[in-house]
Amino acid sequence: KLYMIGNAHLDLAWLWRWEEAREEMLKTSRTVLQLMDQYPDFVYTCSQAAAYQWIEEADPELFEAICTKVKEGRWRIAGGWWVQPDVNIPCGESYIRQALYGKRYFLEKFGVEVKTGYNVDSFGHHGQLPQLLTHCEMDHYVFFRPKPSEKVLPATVFWWQASDGSRVLACRPPFHYNTSAEAIDAHIELAAKKIELHVGSEMLFYGVGNHGGGPTRKNINSIRQMQKRKDLPQIIFSDPESFFADIKPRAHALKVVEDELEFHSRGCYSTHSDIKRWNRFLEFQLLFAEKVSALAELKSGKKVPVEKIRQAWQTVLFHQFHDILAGTSIPEVYADADQALTETLVDVAGIINASVLALTGATSRFITNQWIVFNPVAWERTEIISLTVYFRGEVSSVRLEDASGVEIPVQIYSRIFHPDNGSFIEISFAGVLPALGSKGYRAVPDERNEPDFEEKTIVSFETDFYHLTFDPQNGLIQKIYDKENDVQVLAEPGNRLVVLNDPWDAWGHDVREFRDEIGSFRLNGDVTLEEDGAAFAKIRVDSRYGNSTARQTIYLYKHLRRIDFELFVDWQEQSKMLKVAFPINLTEFEGTFESPYGSVKRPVIGTEEPLQRWMDISGIYEGENNVEKAYGVSLLNDSKYGGDIKNSEMRLTILRSPVFAKEYHRLPQDLTGLAFMDQGEQKVRYSLIPHANGWQEAHIVRAAYAFNSRPETYWLQGELDAAEASYLKIDPENVVLTVFKKAENGQDWILRFYETEGRESFVNISLPVFSIRIEIPVHPHQVKSILVKEDGNQFTAVESSGMENPLEAGEEVCVTQICQE
Repeated sequence: KLYMIGNAHLDLAWLWRWEEAREEMLKTSRTVLQLMDQYPDFVYTCSQAAAYQWIEEADPELFEAICTKVKEGRWRIAGGWWVQPDVNIPCGESYIRQALYGKRYFLEKFGVEVKTGYNVDSFGHHGQLPQLLTHCEMDHYVFFRPKPSEKVLPATVFWWQASDGSRVLACRPPFHYNTSAEAIDAHIELAAKKIELHVGSEMLFYGVGNHGGGPTRKNINSIRQMQKRKDLPQIIFSDPESFFADIKPRAHALKVVEDELEFHSRGCYSTHSDIKRWNRFLEFQLLFAEKVSALAELKSGKKVPVEKIRQAWQTVLFHQFHDILAGTSIPEVYADADQALTETLVDVAGIINASVLALTGATSRFITNQWIVFNPVAWERTEIISLTVYFRGEVSSVRLEDASGVEIPVQIYSRIFHPDNGSFIEISFAGVLPALGSKGYRAVPDERNEPDFEEKTIVSFETDFYHLTFDPQNGLIQKIYDKENDVQVLAEPGNRLVVLNDPWDAWGHDVREFRDEIGSFRLNGDVTLEEDGAAFAKIRVDSRYGNSTARQTIYLYKHLRRIDFELFVDWQEQSKMLKVAFPINLTEFEGTFESPYGSVKRPVIGTEEPLQRWMDISGIYEGENNVEKAYGVSLLNDSKYGGDIKNSEMRLTILRSPVFAKEYHRLPQDLTGLAFMDQGEQKVRYSLIPHANGWQEAHIVRAAYAFNSRPETYWLQGELDAAEASYLKIDPENVVLTVFKKAENGQDWILRFYETEGRESFVNISLPVFSIRIEIPVHPHQVKSILVKEDGNQFTAVESSGMENPLEAGEEVCVTQICQE
């Protein structure tokens, strides 16, 4: 059979703003309903819950008409997600939320349980997606990119398998999701010749798309004519789910692909820094808001604002639409995004603030020099904390104490006194924070008279962990000596800001690598030591390239093995790319890049690769007397998604500056007057973590997660000793907890975690707020959800899906009561 899939792919924003897309969704839907009245056998497929919500709000009568056609089986819902997002950039949890909110919407409004994932226009698909699809009760997946010329697959239909063994039946239909009336006949004939190679059935898409449109009368009439031909297979108007149901009995013969479905547009992972920074920050803030609001309800009775959190997630999910988050839309789209995401951040920050106050007794206004510091991650950590201390009179020094009265060494890096306003003293210190919990501190005046640190020019600097040497001519780090492991980390000078020629479009169409280096930033001044105290040393390197300037601030810590970098760049270049490069002194190395809810090894050949919070190069270090040892270096970031590794050099892509939303074959010769991306100022944090052995032994996933989850500080009104608490802790170190939330049913609670290092493990979760401990096995690379039910003072827990439904074949969850101290 040839399954003809009538569709109208709609970009919810791209070369137009979302309001125009909404109008096109309404217009296309009305046209489709007219065609259904004219052609009783015509079937239409449409995805994206956000677009259906537009119709529901703007034209309830049209929405009801669609509901009727859905019940008749002629309007078929596919995808089950809120939008068709980019399928590399969002974090792993975002894909589960795409399904959670999308599938629940379709089930609530239409009574339809969507089983087929559908991202026909996205630019690539990460390798953990089969697990996330099955975790969200989906069995199939339809995609078009990468094209056959970009990724060779064994057939149009195959089993797609994730690293944990989860698999879905996937299909890359031939040709394209947009098919003109003139091309339909030829496509049907070509597909018919190869149909036996594809288990006897094939899907063919037709209809006008991108700006909506959908099937036309000419489309449908052409297909009807082809249906009359005796030399062709049976041709039917249908939908993807029916196609998969047809071939599933024969699917045992299909090949298995355990790989990413990449690459289509490698440049888009570094295009438009602002939208990507928004995405990373709001993902983490939303996950924290869920955790702390759930804890607040359990401890104080303050109800979780479930609907407000849901709306915030839906706004973030909408802006993960592939043409928005990838950075390939017009400037007006990003102006709209900035406004919507700013409003969302205000709402999320309000939820966090109110929940922390209810949970801990903190206050949002200054009363005394007492604080609680809240750790958003579910494991104990040591982190640098900064506070501003205020005294009414003139005070020059501070003593910091914890609840036991133990003095905490502090570093004073700013003092301001005004006779009318008092003293403001900025301090930093290394705090040991409990797992997903808080710790209290108080500041009191101190008699000690500590002189201000005086800046000085340096060529080297040493801590207990590292000895750094700088080139005074160019400001690069010449050497990083790891004292503990006796390793010279760099093969050549590092922290180099590399400028590359980048004449390509915003997508990076047809580009595999960016290697055309045309220069680098040059030192503008001296390498300057700005601070050196009890918490950290701060080194400043100013540099310039063309009309652009950069300030790199390097932080070396007394208590942390990280080397942190804060880059402020004022970028004034066009059609160029900026990377930061670290050549690592290794042989026989391999490169690993974080992917959503996982990681992937890729060839270290210099191709531009998508990544999440970290990338790593690990291999063999050859020391003196040819002594070899296993060693590696991880490069973390707080807002970037692209990079490359070649010849043991890691390069994180900081930015690209192509023309907005112009495909390269449509670019004019003269670019004067066109708008270029990433012009002006931006900030990024990145961090280097040298480590013995591989990244797994260094627990880099946790380190990168914490790097993106800074502690939150609040003034404390009550007793200091009551401020210290751990509300949730997860072990062992190869497991990361991402979710603790109120279930969508408004009654139960959801925990979600994943195994990060490829090891069979037994997970232990302590929940003092429930007075319980949960134990359950987790398998290598597995994402696992737990549904906790409360009945009076008794709690039970079962393994659940991402849709928050108990799993019939889930593993046993051991729940043990624990005594509160």
